[in-house]
Order: sequence, then structure tokens, then C-alpha cells
Amino acid sequence: MQPALIRRSAGDEAGAATASFVVVFPVVVVMFMALVQWGLRFHAQSLLDAAAQDATRAAQALDGTSDEGREVAANLLGDALASGLLTDVDVDVAEEAGSVRTVVRAQVRSLVPLPGFAGTLEGISEAPKESFVAGGAR
Repeated sequence: MQPALIRRSAGDEAGAATASFVVVFPVVVVMFMALVQWGLRFHAQSLLDAAAQDATRAAQALDGTSDEGREVAANLLGDALASGLLTDVDVDVAEEAGSVRTVVRAQVRSLVPLPGFAGTLEGISEAPKESFVAGGAR
């Protein structure tokens, strides 16, 4: 009687692998997409930081202007805008009290509709404005 009991319990598990797959597969897909989204967000933040730094460098030069800083940032972010990674980009280059401050803001594209993945990212850079100082005035 023992072998019949074993056969009967083994038959009860038919289709268990399919049921497990149906439950686990969506979770794995969401986790993978979240990982991809995290990578896109990290890349977008790196682009914004680099754009802010380059814009500040261009504007802080002795003959540099805020418009030149904005142009440098726009050139750097051009591919990210064309690909759709970034939208609503705003570049603010301000010269105040002998320094240049650049703030670059943008919306990052969201692949996963989960909280915390979409939103505005910001890159900030600040540096002193270069100025000419005569030899005797140091």
C-alpha cells in the first residue's frame, strides 16, 4: 500500500512548476526593469553633473559669459534629449559677487511606474569667476 500512496502524492503536484513560474516571473521582470531604471537615473545624474561643471568652467573664464555656459551645457545634453532620456531641461547660469553658479534640472524618463524612479534630477556647480589682477595689486 505504501507505493500507491507515494504515486498519489506525486500526481498532486502536476502543474506546480507552471504555477510557480506564473507567480515569480512578473516579480523578476519588475526587479530587472527597476535595475535598468536605476542605471538610467544614475547615468542621467552623471550627465547633469557634468553639464553643470562644464557650463561653470565656460562661464568662469576671464572672457566667459552665462550664454556660453548655457550653450556648453546644451551641447553636452543634446544626445540625452534626442534619445528621450531627459525632458524639460532647464539650465541656469548666474554670475554673482565674483562667482559663477550653474544649476541644471531635468526630468528623467521612467520605465517602471514605481515611486521614486521618476522625478526631477539636479546638477549644481559653483566656482569663482576669473579676474585679471595687476602685478602690483596682489
